[in-house]
Amino acid sequence: MNAGTAARRTRKNKTTKIALVLLSATCASSAMMAGVQIACAQSSASRRFDIPAGSLSRALAAFGRQAGLQVAYRPAIAAGLRSPGASGELSPGAALGRLLSGTGLSYRFSGAGAVTIERLGGGDEAAADGATALEPIDVGAAAPESARGPVDGYVARGSATATKTDTPIIETPQSISVITREQIEDQQPQSMSQALRYTSGVVSEALGIQNHDAIYIRGFSDADGGGIQYLDGLKLPYGVGFANVRLDPYLLERIDVLKGPASVLYGQSSPGGIVNMTSKTPIDRSFGEIQLQGGSYKGLLGAFDIGGRLDHDGQFIYRLTGAMRDSDSQVDFVHNRRAAIAPSFTWRPDADTKLTVYGSYQSDDPGGRFYNIVPASGSLFLNQNGKLPRSFFDGDPTFNTFDRTQYYIGYAFEHRFDDVWTVRQNMRFFEIAGTYKDVFGIGYAAGSDRIINRYTRYNLESLGALTNDNQIEATFTTGVIAHHALLGLDYQHVADTNRVGVGSAPSLDAYAPVYYQSIPVPTFYQDQTQILNQTGLYVQDQMSWAGLHVMAGLRRDWADLDTTNHLSDNKVTHKWDRALTWRAGALYEFLNGVSPYFSYSTSFFPTTGVDFGGKPFDPTTGEQYEAGVKYKPPGYNAYVTVSAFDIEKNNVLTPDPDPTHLFANVQTGQIRSRGIEVTGVMSLTEGLNAIVSYTHNNVEVTKATDKTLGKTPLYAPRDAASGWLDYTFGADALSGLTLGGGVRYVGWTYGDTSNTFKAPGYAVADAMVRYRLDRLHPDLKNMELQVNASNLFDRTYVGGCSSIGVCYYGMGRTVLATLKYRW
Repeated sequence: MNAGTAARRTRKNKTTKIALVLLSATCASSAMMAGVQIACAQSSASRRFDIPAGSLSRALAAFGRQAGLQVAYRPAIAAGLRSPGASGELSPGAALGRLLSGTGLSYRFSGAGAVTIERLGGGDEAAADGATALEPIDVGAAAPESARGPVDGYVARGSATATKTDTPIIETPQSISVITREQIEDQQPQSMSQALRYTSGVVSEALGIQNHDAIYIRGFSDADGGGIQYLDGLKLPYGVGFANVRLDPYLLERIDVLKGPASVLYGQSSPGGIVNMTSKTPIDRSFGEIQLQGGSYKGLLGAFDIGGRLDHDGQFIYRLTGAMRDSDSQVDFVHNRRAAIAPSFTWRPDADTKLTVYGSYQSDDPGGRFYNIVPASGSLFLNQNGKLPRSFFDGDPTFNTFDRTQYYIGYAFEHRFDDVWTVRQNMRFFEIAGTYKDVFGIGYAAGSDRIINRYTRYNLESLGALTNDNQIEATFTTGVIAHHALLGLDYQHVADTNRVGVGSAPSLDAYAPVYYQSIPVPTFYQDQTQILNQTGLYVQDQMSWAGLHVMAGLRRDWADLDTTNHLSDNKVTHKWDRALTWRAGALYEFLNGVSPYFSYSTSFFPTTGVDFGGKPFDPTTGEQYEAGVKYKPPGYNAYVTVSAFDIEKNNVLTPDPDPTHLFANVQTGQIRSRGIEVTGVMSLTEGLNAIVSYTHNNVEVTKATDKTLGKTPLYAPRDAASGWLDYTFGADALSGLTLGGGVRYVGWTYGDTSNTFKAPGYAVADAMVRYRLDRLHPDLKNMELQVNASNLFDRTYVGGCSSIGVCYYGMGRTVLATLKYRW
């Protein structure tokens, strides 16, 4: 054994020990594994390629993702060249031969998992020994796409949200939508709610101007699952009061929306689905970006995103992202201020091991308003005093206060032992604290159509959450069946201290408001601490044979909730819940790109409280049947999903029918959601992107003991549709110009739980124009100017109502201009 071999083996042994020590902290079962490094030879086995004709650089990027290879070349040799594309069952070499046909370029496999593109004959583009000359080469852009990482364009190939493994969407028997970084940059959303505007099955702006993200998926809200938002696969804390997490979209790489129950992998959750955000983390290339933004309501934004290698070999890479926002809003006295920063660092001691440490700090001062309320009379309906303006503020600037601070720190560890075994551990600590003082209206006083009754609310809340997820993944075959198995153990500890006070406030004349009144702060009527400990053990197997893909999973949860009442001698109430959830599905992938599928999945969520006899309530449960077709047309960078679903949520609380049981509830309620969704995402030709979506959803209370029986819950439109299109001009007089636009339609919704009136549907338009400034002058290289307009024609509409006295105006026209410099 020579010295080099011994050194490599020693380093590998040390890495394996590090992997075992880290993982055994919370998952001792992984300690039974040992691994050795296996050199990967370039395979000539055929695989399916689907690369459309277009620019050579984009074709090579698609090849790298689909072949799982890293492609290296100088950007100069590919500039201006087009590729005829490659489709069908091909070896990587054959696919490259087709892609490079007629370009004057050749390829050679330059190492394990890598291929180099160069000019035929080498010439002055290659060194004497056949290796490429030492100039900048394009490596990171052509790196294989990860289901947890960046996406080139609008069309994501894979998603780990549905399976916690790197699985192609076309092989997943459940509906998934992905909002990529490019879509976020094109549409410039200012919040998570706005980022989901063009996603089927999602209603995200029913509460209008809001300083939290109230998201409804397939008719069920985030409150139905104690929060449905996840970050990097770990659940975000959801306060019992107003300490709810809100992340800045600039800090995100992508957003995955999984439709339907997800408890089999994530534990307690809503039956409608989950939203999983992916943070920007280090990538193996040097880059930088600075952007300045200004626009409506005196809006200002400054943001930066930089990263790259810290050493020559790329063992250590970093990323630092930050943003500051300051603006007024369409509502008087309501402003938004935010400062956020997110550093991350990755250590890769070898090709099979990666540790990423990350964190973030964000401070919000949303100007004292969680959402803004207007009565139906004067907004939806005619009022003899006139129409209430969108700028109407029902609070008081001397009283209303809303400050929110959040930070987190965590790590993601992964080690691949061999071709079969891989282990992962993800852990994060998240803390959020908020102070919320609010004067709010609840409708007109009796006999009046201008005097609004108001109340005060005072909330102090602090919440800390430790979440951990450990995974053992195995890839193997039994006969002709390929298996992708997953065993996981996760844990979350959440401590939430919440103090709440409610009181009366002076009334307000909506048509001649007098502000800066003396309003007393209410005393606390509730002061409690809730501590949740939840442990989940799950197993999943994804089996493939030819074009058939079958998935099955099972999970057991143990959840303990202790509630301490600090106003009642620190009395502690204990609640224990146990739940078994599962999922099964099958999909068949035909060679023509059509993939029909069917799946069944379940969910659970603990319910607090007791019935009249003192029996603790059972968890609510959900189940979904979903069938659909996924279509990926061969030769096109496009993706279409058509799905039909039937969801039932059971054990819903409803009033006790016994008239002697005042204010008591029973668990006999049920809500059913049935619908059809259509989603299409495509890059039709070079520079042309499109998104289309349609949702038909019938949500109904099917079991209840009160007047809600047979009624439709709030914020559940029967129909919704949207479409977005953008085009970047190529080598012509308009080179460097991008034009884009979209239309969003949301159908009517009921305005109260008794369904006595409706909020009309609405349609609004969005637009975008972007120009590369180097087309004006070479000194402006890498700079671009972009202008976005939301609700372009400034339509006034009501996003939704919860009663005759509580409605929410939608966002008016907002124009943003962004100047960006990249290097």
